[in-house]
Amino acid sequence: MTRKNKQHFLLLTVLSVGHLLFSTTSYPFLFAYFNSHDYAALFATVMAVLRVLFLLWIALWGYSALKEHPPSSWLYLALFFLNLIVPYFFR
Repeated sequence: MTRKNKQHFLLLTVLSVGHLLFSTTSYPFLFAYFNSHDYAALFATVMAVLRVLFLLWIALWGYSALKEHPPSSWLYLALFFLNLIVPYFFR
């Protein structure tokens, strides 16, 4: 694994932990706040777009890692599925 891949993976790991903590703890409270101000639909849309962009970002970095260093690509795949599936377990 090259230094660039290690940096990308560590950054994505930190962002994944933040994403999982946000989606399991803060998301319901923020949704309730925006719902009380009649912005629930906008909040849900923005969060869905941000989640898709984050998943695409992980997928693109995983694809670039697949080209450069194939044995490390499973780490990106694990992060992708972790961020895709785990937030729905806690809803």
